[in-house]
Amino acid sequence: MESPMSLRTYNPTVKAVVLNRVLVVLGFIGIYIAGLLSLEKMLNIELPCGPSGGCATVSSHPSAFWLGLPVAYFGLFGYLVLTLIAVLRAIQPADEMKPLVTLGYIISAIGAALSLYLQYTALFVIKAVCPFCLASAITMILTLIFHALLAQAVRTSEAAPAAAGAAPGESPYARPEEQVVENPSRRSKLDVVLPIALALAVPTILFAQASSMKQANGTTNLTEEKKQVPLIPDRPNQYGAANAPITIVEWADLCCLSCQRNAPKIKEFINQHPGRIRVIFRHFPLPMHKQASTAAAMAEYAADKGKFWDFAMAVMAPEKEPQSVDELLAAANTAGLNIEDMLKRMENEKDPIYERIKRDKEAAHQLGISSTPTFLVMAPNMETKVARANAVFEMLSSPEYRKILEGK
Repeated sequence: MESPMSLRTYNPTVKAVVLNRVLVVLGFIGIYIAGLLSLEKMLNIELPCGPSGGCATVSSHPSAFWLGLPVAYFGLFGYLVLTLIAVLRAIQPADEMKPLVTLGYIISAIGAALSLYLQYTALFVIKAVCPFCLASAITMILTLIFHALLAQAVRTSEAAPAAAGAAPGESPYARPEEQVVENPSRRSKLDVVLPIALALAVPTILFAQASSMKQANGTTNLTEEKKQVPLIPDRPNQYGAANAPITIVEWADLCCLSCQRNAPKIKEFINQHPGRIRVIFRHFPLPMHKQASTAAAMAEYAADKGKFWDFAMAVMAPEKEPQSVDELLAAANTAGLNIEDMLKRMENEKDPIYERIKRDKEAAHQLGISSTPTFLVMAPNMETKVARANAVFEMLSSPEYRKILEGK
């Protein structure tokens, strides 16, 4: 029979305690990530996702909603449950862990399977990457792995008394003359302090970051050095009266889902205030949208034929990123464009349509624009404002702009 003293080099019950602490930390990491994704929807803000805009693309896709609710809400609920289970395990005797270990294992397995499905959809169906969604999936997979390790440690700890020659239900580690590690039925202060500290820290960080993002998604004044950048080009693609007192200059990508969702709202807003406001569309095709540059070129050809908005709205109306040239050609047909002539002009890299797109992109870079849509709002006797999609309508509803819109 193996001597109890040989167990001094390995205590499976203590290992289970340590693994559960890791799961507590992973739970709060998951709450943080899913919390950010949930606050994005609740506060109508955009996460700092870089120029690719993958977060907005993924979060606006139909697959990102279950039962009419954002998937992030379900993820947050799942992490809250897993974290609660881990905390309960942390405050109960280690030898009573098994039921909660099994429950956590089942929930994390379901969560990992759903996370893998969502990542597959993002990468191969939506064809975009949301770093926050990917981080959440990795966290859930790690949670499953550590639950598996915890389950194994719990099984080993149950078998340890018999292996050590102890009576059933008696732990050899509890014998004072042989105990070389902490009593497994007694937890250290860390198992209480750690969850409390994380429970205080994570919500604080979450709401501080959400507040910062809300401000970043708001409006700012155009800085002095950027006021030299020409905002209104020759022959602008505009909608609304040319002499309107309020001008919105929008840098957008025809293939951008956020731009597509906002286009009809802006058009309706202008129609509700005839002669008081106009929008000027400027191109900023993003590299993540493979048909963006082609769509921009077709739009500029349409502009030469007086059909820019016909084509632009035909592309954006489905609120779906075009995946092929054929989809853009269908929009061109809807707009009544001469397809043969358009394709002939697009073959010439020196055609003016490309010069106008280049001009718009250079202005965007000079202004520091990195995502779409971005709006610059100009009004009499007021500073030029820079606004994101989520803030432009709120800004136009403020008293100072309402006076202009109402002709007061």
